[in-house]
Amino acid sequence: MPDYMPDALPHTQKIIRKPKGVGTEFKNLADGVTGVMMKLEIQEKKADMADKDWSPLLTGTAWLLRLCEPYFGSHRIIRADSTFTSTTAAVELGKRGLFLQGIVKGATKEYPAKYLDTFQYEKGDHHVVTSSIDGIPMLALGWQDRTRKKFLATCGTTVEGHPHKKKRYRVLKDGKSSEAFFKTVKRPKLVEEYMYFDSASKIDIHSHLRQGSLPLEEAWGTKKWYHRVLSTILGMVKG
Repeated sequence: MPDYMPDALPHTQKIIRKPKGVGTEFKNLADGVTGVMMKLEIQEKKADMADKDWSPLLTGTAWLLRLCEPYFGSHRIIRADSTFTSTTAAVELGKRGLFLQGIVKGATKEYPAKYLDTFQYEKGDHHVVTSSIDGIPMLALGWQDRTRKKFLATCGTTVEGHPHKKKRYRVLKDGKSSEAFFKTVKRPKLVEEYMYFDSASKIDIHSHLRQGSLPLEEAWGTKKWYHRVLSTILGMVKG
């Protein structure tokens, strides 16, 4: 029996949290300054993904290594969201001449998440733990904003950075008009750089431009899955 029908999408991914949760999934690498998309990897069925390079490693680490392979040895900083960030990813990138800065949520193996939670935090406070794994120095940082965020980095500094400014509005006494004001939260330089470049959201911005502002896959009246995939990629280029 063939893996798929001749006119059917070879592999359908279902991700409930996505605005359009059924279709083809891409993993992307984008430049953190310009937002230009650097590399795409189409997600295939599980058996096919298992044959790809570095598949024995954590899934997020394997994705990172395949996407970043053209830049091995360049000493660039890879800023990643929690899907890709782990101590394993930090070590594997470090061995290949790349640095990692990212947010940790689920991948906490060899990461002191529970220890960072033993500290008392006020908004703007941070605590740091340093270590080295397989010769790769790294730091774990907990920072308190509205919620507590945990970072992992193999480069950067935790000296005090510029405060995080949040624009807010308040209603004036007349009850009809409002005025803008800013609330500030202290943050270390590492967090400032991560938020300033906002690298992890560059992919989300691309997705918004492609699906919200320029939905080519909807404008092109076709039932061919490869036409829709092509229009999605063209939308990324245009975005």
